[in-house]
Amino acid sequence: MNDLTPQFSMRHELRGEFRVLKVLVFCSSIYLFLQLASMFRLFGVSGIPPLLLLGYRILDLLVIGSFFLMCRAKLKTRLHDLPLLLMLPLPILIGVGQGNTNITFFNDIILFMFFILKAIVIRTLILRFMEKTDFDAVFRVYARKIIRRSILAAILALFLALAALSAGITFYYQAPAELTFAAALALAQGHVPTYLAILALAAFGGKRGILAGIAVVGLLGFLNRKNIVRALLSFLALGATLIIALGIFEDSTSLGNAQAMRRLTGTWIKLTSVANETKGWEEFLLLLDPGRFVEYVSLKPHLEGWAFWFGNGYGFRYSLDPYFLSNFGIVAIEDTVTNAHFTPLAIMAKFGVLGLFLWFTQCAAILFSSWNSRSYFQTACRLGFISMLVQSMFSFNFFISFFTPIFIAGATLRRTGRRLDGGQVACVD
Repeated sequence: MNDLTPQFSMRHELRGEFRVLKVLVFCSSIYLFLQLASMFRLFGVSGIPPLLLLGYRILDLLVIGSFFLMCRAKLKTRLHDLPLLLMLPLPILIGVGQGNTNITFFNDIILFMFFILKAIVIRTLILRFMEKTDFDAVFRVYARKIIRRSILAAILALFLALAALSAGITFYYQAPAELTFAAALALAQGHVPTYLAILALAAFGGKRGILAGIAVVGLLGFLNRKNIVRALLSFLALGATLIIALGIFEDSTSLGNAQAMRRLTGTWIKLTSVANETKGWEEFLLLLDPGRFVEYVSLKPHLEGWAFWFGNGYGFRYSLDPYFLSNFGIVAIEDTVTNAHFTPLAIMAKFGVLGLFLWFTQCAAILFSSWNSRSYFQTACRLGFISMLVQSMFSFNFFISFFTPIFIAGATLRRTGRRLDGGQVACVD
């Protein structure tokens, strides 16, 4: 009974924090399965993006609200938070001055405000645990849940895509699933076969940005692993399994053979072909992906003078250049868009060079901050953050993903601990 007393006392003292942690993991799970709704947008169902954005903000609000209701702890900020905090006020004034007081204006304010606040809230929550106990041990059961649910959501997305193909639905093949945190957690805990299974799901999902992000952190994770032989054997086993599976379905219209593998091999063939035929980087990007290069062409007229330095503010929207698209046989939809797939370009549009500098400063401060390499949670957050940076080169997912604030919080803890009697940990800066 005496052995259980310290643990019982700790759980009683942190009962509010445990509740908030459960809310955070619950909202993470909901976010994972909300990604399935984007499949129906690919199938032609209208109105999906606004519903998803609303759902994401509700999840953010649940996490932030539960913290203030149940913890009542003083927020613990870091110097790393300053660049993002500086990005908040000026775009509001610019947006008002530009007359951008539309629904996008308020969505932008809420998006960036919740993004920063959630990172600070989650970091404060984790530090509260670290003052009393070993957070790695506390989070281990939740880590397993996140990994399992991420894999389940990815499999369901693949089944939806397969069902749509079997039903004769024509769509730009994707089976989007958020696998970044699951892959980082698997790597950080040394679960190489699990990571490779996640990598395979990302490949079959057809989202090349997510695949690239997961592959890059996989390389970093393997370089840091002592048991490299086990990693290589696991990779060879998975590779052999995939080759056998593709051989079985070689003559069929299977999901992997007909769509995902064609997208990956087609991307590689186009990449090497364009690289050999072009000289400048603009021409290279133009021929590689005109559907995304048009965002750069369309934004150039909006990035002149003061807008170049300070951006166009919250609520800014722009139209894709129809004449440029018509040269590639692409029909432009008569609508305006708010972001670009290339995150630095999207940041330039709203925040200008000043905002881009602050974002780069924020990212560099996180990447080069001190951290506890013995903590699998901090390691996973650092890997996840690097993965999100890679993915931000292909999409505007950095600020939209539910998990990016978690990565920032975990990567900026800057704490190590020494064991005390009773199994508790005293944390020091």
